[in-house]
Amino acid sequence: MVNLEKDISLLIEAGVIDQPTAIRIQQFYEKGKAEGSNRLFTIFAILGATLVGLGIILLVAHNWDELSKLTKVGFSFLPLLIGQLASFYAMKKRPESRGWAEGSAVFLFLAIGTSISLISQIYNIPGSIRLFLLSWLLIAAPLIYLLRSSMVNLLFIAGSTWFAWENVFENNNYTFPWLYLGLIGLTLPHYYQLFKLERGRNFRGFHNWFYPLSFTIILGSVGENNDEVLLFTYMNLFGLLYQIGQLSFFENARLRINGWKIIGSLGMVVILLLSSFHWFWEDLFLLSKNDLNIWISREMLSSFALMLITATIILFRFKRNNIRLFEIQDYLFLAFFLVFILGVLQAELAQLLCNLLLLALGLLLIKKGNRINHLGVLNYGLLILTALVVCRFFDTHLSFIIRGLLFIALGFGFFYANYHLLKKRKAREI
Repeated sequence: MVNLEKDISLLIEAGVIDQPTAIRIQQFYEKGKAEGSNRLFTIFAILGATLVGLGIILLVAHNWDELSKLTKVGFSFLPLLIGQLASFYAMKKRPESRGWAEGSAVFLFLAIGTSISLISQIYNIPGSIRLFLLSWLLIAAPLIYLLRSSMVNLLFIAGSTWFAWENVFENNNYTFPWLYLGLIGLTLPHYYQLFKLERGRNFRGFHNWFYPLSFTIILGSVGENNDEVLLFTYMNLFGLLYQIGQLSFFENARLRINGWKIIGSLGMVVILLLSSFHWFWEDLFLLSKNDLNIWISREMLSSFALMLITATIILFRFKRNNIRLFEIQDYLFLAFFLVFILGVLQAELAQLLCNLLLLALGLLLIKKGNRINHLGVLNYGLLILTALVVCRFFDTHLSFIIRGLLFIALGFGFFYANYHLLKKRKAREI
């Protein structure tokens, strides 16, 4: 701060800036410094609350068998009492402090789960892990809004995903957990508020990753036994995630915090790489020939529902003039649908089209990265081409000489494309 004041004084003396401008510059840097300190305090408050909570649990657990039932009940409610007192203090005495709010909310969230599990163990209350998770989440849900805690919201999303996983996969109950959607719905108002608050940028970025990861994990619950059709369902989910990441909410966001767009794009590329092998289309051809019910299966109906939602978002973006007519990733899900229908009739042609789609996507991303001067997009396109060549390495009968030459060409391509873009950047700076 001393150096800043000295530099401002020199600028005033040189006549570069006037006194009001100097005051505004100083206020701007002071605000940034305060925000950085608050952010750091929030992080340490969350870590501290988590460690204190775990420490109390470990201390009690070490001597648990030696305690009387009444003492056990007292210790079961002790974390809950401490968490409530800390939360009350945060709301009444430190309402402006994000660190106090987040730290006390996280501690109380963990205390609720601890108290439920300990009381159930003391009195041998029967129940499943699913019922425990549901009770924990429903009791803790008000913390999200009472303390405006983004960290509890993230923990709630993770807990909801765990609940759905237990409900579906651990019990082999392959029906979609609709209650999971209700739990996720409880978190959405807070997520929306993060977009309206400037101070919520970091937590907003975490939410942008947690939601799509959760949906990706749980979508497998719609599967019956049609893995090829489920792959088609995932392609439509990734298309939907990509479209959400393209909405105006994320227009000015850095790419690294836009998990919707990154997961959607990577997911579509992975699906295309898997479907670029002959075995996928051969299995689909045999499945469709032997079982006509796949067209009314849960996977297929879910695919059409996701396609409809994605198409609605694209139309909305068209009306808002927020979409490029020939942005290939916007239409990959639709192109894959046409290839999927064709694959039921002609496996070889469908495989060829998937390879061509990957080739076109890689080349267009390289072109786009060069146009917008973005090394990340440029190298993403090159990585897609590399992955395509690697996949063909394992299922073609090309000689090792040709394969080696292809890899050498790709290596030179990486070098030249990056060198050319960096050279163009330097020329613009000059």
